[in-house]
Amino acid sequence: MDEDLIRQLIEETDALPRQELPGAWSWAVNHPGVLSYRTKDPARYDQDMRRAHFLEQMDKRAPASRTREMLQAGQSDSLRALRSPYEPYGADGPLSNAGRWYSSLPGAVYATGQMLANKMDPEVTPYPEAYDDYAKNINNLVVFAEPMGKNKNHMRDMQDMRDAQARLKWHAGLVPGEMPREYADALIAEEAAQHASPKGGREFLEDAGLSGNTARVGGALMDAVVDPLFIPGKTWLGLGADLGLGSIHGTAPVA
Repeated sequence: MDEDLIRQLIEETDALPRQELPGAWSWAVNHPGVLSYRTKDPARYDQDMRRAHFLEQMDKRAPASRTREMLQAGQSDSLRALRSPYEPYGADGPLSNAGRWYSSLPGAVYATGQMLANKMDPEVTPYPEAYDDYAKNINNLVVFAEPMGKNKNHMRDMQDMRDAQARLKWHAGLVPGEMPREYADALIAEEAAQHASPKGGREFLEDAGLSGNTARVGGALMDAVVDPLFIPGKTWLGLGADLGLGSIHGTAPVA
């Protein structure tokens, strides 16, 4: 009976008309906070509304079924969150984006070093992604232009992440054998964040063959030296403070 009901509900849910985001007035009045929440992608909102419908109908029509109990046990979505036109920021939040912008200048410096290494040994090209890294970091610094090529920036990576999440079907994880949508969402976000984040000193040294505490401490010191807030007019006192405070994220755990 559960299988027949699930099949019926899936067909019924797929046949629902497309759910549209609320109008501008409703969006503005009910927004929970632009620094913490973003508006869902229209496709994602439609999928979420279908998912909510399925769960509600499953609850009404089969309140004591084994399938319903299994869905509830593995389901972290709440109906209120599914029906909301907003969702919490993740890897594309304002603070995360600001951090990527701040890290773009050091990232461009490291990419330049790898491009120089490629010129030294053009037959091998040890760092094939160096130019793309450089282009993305420069575009990210400029923000409102793309001098190094269209769609080569970290914001594009975040848009690709949102598009990929919006393409996940509403019934992901509700049908046996499919990956739970929450897990797929997290995998997409993690991969996008790694791809979008500028390379730091530690990654630069690890690419060069160093590892462990050497890469961790050395990378932290390099990050401190190319810190964009301290580059102009660097004094010996400022350099010392920068090396001490700016590298503490790497040196303190090792100590």
